[in-house]
Amino acid sequence: MKPLSFALAAIASASTYASAQSFVGTLDTPNLDRWWYPFNFSAGTEPNASIFAALEQVGFDDRDAQFVVAFNTASVIPSGQGASTYNIQFIRLRVTISNPPRFLYDPSFDSVRTSYVVTDPDYLADTDTGKPLEVFAAGFRNGVTAASVLESTPFSTSPSFPPQESIRSVYAASIDSEGNPLADISNQVAQHTEAQPLAIGTTTSLAAGDLVPTDTEFTFDIDLSNPATRAYIAKGLDAGRIVLVVSSLHPASGGPGGGSGDPAYPSFYTKENPVASALPVEPALDLSVDTRPLIDFNGDGLFPDTADIDYFLCIFSGGGGNC
Repeated sequence: MKPLSFALAAIASASTYASAQSFVGTLDTPNLDRWWYPFNFSAGTEPNASIFAALEQVGFDDRDAQFVVAFNTASVIPSGQGASTYNIQFIRLRVTISNPPRFLYDPSFDSVRTSYVVTDPDYLADTDTGKPLEVFAAGFRNGVTAASVLESTPFSTSPSFPPQESIRSVYAASIDSEGNPLADISNQVAQHTEAQPLAIGTTTSLAAGDLVPTDTEFTFDIDLSNPATRAYIAKGLDAGRIVLVVSSLHPASGGPGGGSGDPAYPSFYTKENPVASALPVEPALDLSVDTRPLIDFNGDGLFPDTADIDYFLCIFSGGGGNC
């Protein structure tokens, strides 16, 4: 693993409890980048991770192949400070295409209805070309957690033969208003469920509809205007690990429902790829985070402040949400 190229700017006072810190930089290498696919027989060592859908295929999740990436942040951003103390300025995931040109660039959100079969009464025609690359929060089952998941963690505790749906231990998830993983959206087409990603993958080197060449870098600027998304990232920083899932509804072949035709889905370099570190094209995470001091009880960024005393006393006396 390469050293972290992480710039740290810190503003500190005499008291740890009254200090604030700012972190701006890049985590060059993920601690985990795993192709989460039921028929991946080289878990944790695969050089590439493809993402594709198996639409209308019984026994297979709609989002059949997913790319799980995790970054341990505690070495550069103190963990365990309480989620409310992390003021996130921006967070960006970067991944790089490893396969030959075979899919078209779509930088915009597509409703799940565009992936329904055309005979479905709820089908919605796609107004642009291609399918977007999306990043979601990570959900967990089978006793696996964000802290415990490893490159070698089994795909599921249930057998993959015959194929079964909704058994994967890590999956693309929706989140609730508090930033907690809520529902597995791997079968959102079959379940007719809309899901909003944390970000859509974009690149400045292409126009919408262009064929995507090898070595194209995609960036996912996480939407921090959504309080739920902000809460999910803050909880990850507090735990010392951010886990994300890159996914798409690109059919493995043909159009909606599978069908025939050449494969037209993306694949990404992993850190295990021999050329990934040298180029470099490993997944990376850009961060800008301020940590509020623990003495800033009301989280307004001002400290010391008499309003913090009022807020503390109100909470202490049972004022709760009225404070």
